[in-house]
Amino acid sequence: MHRVRISKPFYLGIHEVTQGQWEAVMENNPSHLKGDVNRPVETVSWEEVQKFIDKLNSKEGGTRYRLPTEAEWEYAARAGSKTAYSFGDDSSQLGKYAWFGESAGGTTHPVGKLQPSIHVRRDSRSSIAYSEELISATMSATLQSTDRHDGIVG
Repeated sequence: MHRVRISKPFYLGIHEVTQGQWEAVMENNPSHLKGDVNRPVETVSWEEVQKFIDKLNSKEGGTRYRLPTEAEWEYAARAGSKTAYSFGDDSSQLGKYAWFGESAGGTTHPVGKLQPSIHVRRDSRSSIAYSEELISATMSATLQSTDRHDGIVG
């Protein structure tokens, strides 16, 4: 565990950017795992995400959208918990909150189908995520928290 300090409020979408959202902005769908526009967009590079954010900001007239910092992402995913997971230490419960290994069945799933974290962030432990340092496109549920790590999350 390490401390995460967030210096100013930030917004983060309640789930990953969907293929439908991507297509509405970029007019294409680069995902390999298609079939439902509510699945998260995947197989996009950091550079493509930056173009998506630029276009989204242009459409909305400002600089409202950006990738979260690594600290913001971790804060949102951990939901302020000091346990192994945002929901506690019981790994047998992970399938209720995240698609992973055996629960994912080798594919993506429509977003928002799992239980939310305490911050109402859904699917936050999924494998499709970017932060500004590591790299996930931000969109909308308010969280207050910092932009750097100090040694202990909580």
